[in-house]
Amino acid sequence: MDRQRHIRYFAHSLRSLPNAYTSLDTNRLTLVHFCVQSLDLLGVLNDDSLLKELAIDKRAIIEWIYSLQTLPTLQDSFSFAHHAGFKGGTFLGGAAPIYHQSTSDSNNTNQEEDTYDYQGWEYDHGHIAMTYTALESLITLGDDLSRVNKPAIVGALRTLQQDDGSYRCIHVGSEHDMRFLYCACSISHMLGDFSGVNVDAAIQYVRDCRTYDGAISLIPGQE
Repeated sequence: MDRQRHIRYFAHSLRSLPNAYTSLDTNRLTLVHFCVQSLDLLGVLNDDSLLKELAIDKRAIIEWIYSLQTLPTLQDSFSFAHHAGFKGGTFLGGAAPIYHQSTSDSNNTNQEEDTYDYQGWEYDHGHIAMTYTALESLITLGDDLSRVNKPAIVGALRTLQQDDGSYRCIHVGSEHDMRFLYCACSISHMLGDFSGVNVDAAIQYVRDCRTYDGAISLIPGQE
């Protein structure tokens, strides 16, 4: 294998992609994930001199990933709670902060500090596969996940699991199959919290997807 050629390819892909990739704008996080994991396998991410030579800024990638995190509002943790996670790109824009100005009494003494709240909205929601790739990429890049809203993501997972044990990828109108069950279990493992998974139902779904040749299908009854 031409290691240097592969390194240049993935490093370039982190910065720019051909027009043919335009249709994957909603999945940009997955493309970054493939590049990050490939560069890690090629021994690039722990080589500071090589990172500098290739103009790869791990901190900038981490910040971009965090900019895609979708959160419930701070004032009401139940608002859009099922939206929590990461989206695949900036096609919906970033987080919309709401500024809350501090209040003061007659002595001009601050009673409440300035705060910023996150404004959730109906179509700004995470995607279970994007949450999986976000967390895995953050870990590979050396992040400690301290800025991940773990309780919110685990809570969102609960709303995505179906009665048969499978998972949807988003909270409205999506497929539900083995792919997203895998993502849910991987997310739970990375966060160290399986309370968002009905484990018995998940195990039964895997069993239901076993085929005659011993393999596991996407949904029960298929290859």
